[in-house]
Amino acid sequence: HCAMAADGAAEASPPGEPIKVYARFCPLPADAPRPRYGAPPPPAVEGEVPPVDDRPLVTFDEDPGIVHLARGGGEPREFSFEHVYQPAAPQAEVYEKVAKPIVENVLRGYHGAILAYGQTGSGKTHTMLGPNGGEAFARGTTNVVEDSTGILPRCLHDLIRAAADSPGLTLLSASYIEVYQERILDLIAPARVDHGGEQWTVGDARGPALRSFVVPNRGGLLLPEATEVEISTVQDALALLRLGAKRRVQAATEMNGYSSRSHALFVVTVTTQGNLSSKVAQLYLCDLAGSERLDRTGVQGQQLQEAKQINRSLFALKNVITALSETTQRKLIPYRDSKLTRLLQHCIGGNARTAVIVCASLDRANERDTLSALRFGCRAARIRNDARVNVTRTHQELLMALTLANKQLQQLQLRNSSLEREVTVLQELTRIHADARGAGLEVATQGDVATGPTTPAEASAESTLTLSAARLELVQRRLFARQLLPTLLCPLTAKVFSDPVVAGDGFTYDRDALKMQMRNSMLSPCTGSRFPSRAVVANRALAQQLALFRDVLPLPSQGSVDSFARLSADVLTSILSYLDARSLVGCLVLAPSIHCLASDSALWVPLAPPGTSRADAMRVVFRSIRKPGHSLEFRPASRRAGTVSSGLLLASRPRG
Repeated sequence: HCAMAADGAAEASPPGEPIKVYARFCPLPADAPRPRYGAPPPPAVEGEVPPVDDRPLVTFDEDPGIVHLARGGGEPREFSFEHVYQPAAPQAEVYEKVAKPIVENVLRGYHGAILAYGQTGSGKTHTMLGPNGGEAFARGTTNVVEDSTGILPRCLHDLIRAAADSPGLTLLSASYIEVYQERILDLIAPARVDHGGEQWTVGDARGPALRSFVVPNRGGLLLPEATEVEISTVQDALALLRLGAKRRVQAATEMNGYSSRSHALFVVTVTTQGNLSSKVAQLYLCDLAGSERLDRTGVQGQQLQEAKQINRSLFALKNVITALSETTQRKLIPYRDSKLTRLLQHCIGGNARTAVIVCASLDRANERDTLSALRFGCRAARIRNDARVNVTRTHQELLMALTLANKQLQQLQLRNSSLEREVTVLQELTRIHADARGAGLEVATQGDVATGPTTPAEASAESTLTLSAARLELVQRRLFARQLLPTLLCPLTAKVFSDPVVAGDGFTYDRDALKMQMRNSMLSPCTGSRFPSRAVVANRALAQQLALFRDVLPLPSQGSVDSFARLSADVLTSILSYLDARSLVGCLVLAPSIHCLASDSALWVPLAPPGTSRADAMRVVFRSIRKPGHSLEFRPASRRAGTVSSGLLLASRPRG
């Protein structure tokens, strides 16, 4: 099949590479300086002969890229192109400057296209194949080394020689199709027999049209039903080209004895295979049918229908060129208006390096057609293509890319786990602040309170629970830190982090403890699987939180925290809500890690008498379990027969 696509693009040329446009003029007829075809135009006023413009229609400038067109008696108009070829320009010179750079780029992996455009009889087929509509080449009486040979055979010759001399494996295959009356036909498919037993060739209009599909985001067109033939020698390529040239529809008109009645498209696919990747590029060689003026060509019947379709498709091509050449961005380019523009979609404004040869006439009888062709070329020169090297990766390169992607994915997962933990800490801080504000309290910030944790030995239980303004700030600060405490403990040592780092399993550890763990075993204590590596990432968000609350947190030098500290504050509050007054006071006093929870009025309101306010609930409950003139002493229950009681004893002793 014929496809203009590749799996990816590894390299890119400078963005916005313009289409290169060249102009070539066919010789002026030697038989008459007067209009060559048809009668002279009628006079503007009856009985009055209009003045004759004796100036030549086209004059060439000293600059080889500029041409002047004299029309209507006014000042000559100037047109600028890459190069302007005069009638005496040899075929070899045209190929060297126009087509050879495109062929070299195709061998490097770029898509390429060469289009010949102009009115009928202006020399398009002469430029692409050879003289007399390529008749001599189609009969096999000429070869590629002759001076009259056109661009297409020379391209095939250079491609095959370059493929044979390349160090790697380079494969060539070709397809030859034509657009005849808005139908895509195959020019090199073998003859077939229809249901009626009649044989036809592909160039016949009775043959079935081919389907075409656009390959999205790959800059190409897919023709799955087109015949694609591998070519390895120059003789095979020229034989294939001659076969298609014979089958192409041609007819004689009053303006051209070898008028092409279809748009021909020869596609060469070049596949260069390397060690890890291969490049797939295609060269489109397009010989467009010429525009026709029906009053001058004198066509009738079938040729009249052909001329209508030719002009219609060329008009669609002009609309596409105009839309792409406009400076303002247009949302819709009318590629779908014709099969021709659909086939050339990647060549014009797509992923290809394109050259357009505008063929024109020096005859003043063709003045309007010459002007139209030159304007077409100027508009096409403003179009910019995005040409890229088309690389198809081999399975070894894809495997290497997959391995690299998996490694990058592991690194991203590690980073994501660290960020998730940071987000969790920040969300917890926000929630605690919101809860404190909802209760009418303000959470103390760093520097507001410099006092360290208060132990039962430093103050009595009653003074600890006194909600003075200064103590309230301290209690709220400790409650804030207590909410975060389970996330600030190293899972290896149960101590507050001193230097938190994130390991490969996504969990945070103390740096020194993790090093000791990895010396003994590379298994993660949290997941049970092996660490992917010894690399660690500092958990800076957690380190910042430690710095803010270091003065109200247990120091790592104090050892592991008790079991209560490893539970969240919400879970501890739920557990403590089941205790009676004596047990609740004892737990709060004996366990420093949950001492800050005493400010939660939800623990005291159910234990206080009905009608007690939330602010006074703690004080009322505390006084109800203390005798006047006595202080409270809390101690663990005594050991008995090798067992340890989990209860707490509350004793009331005289003060002093």
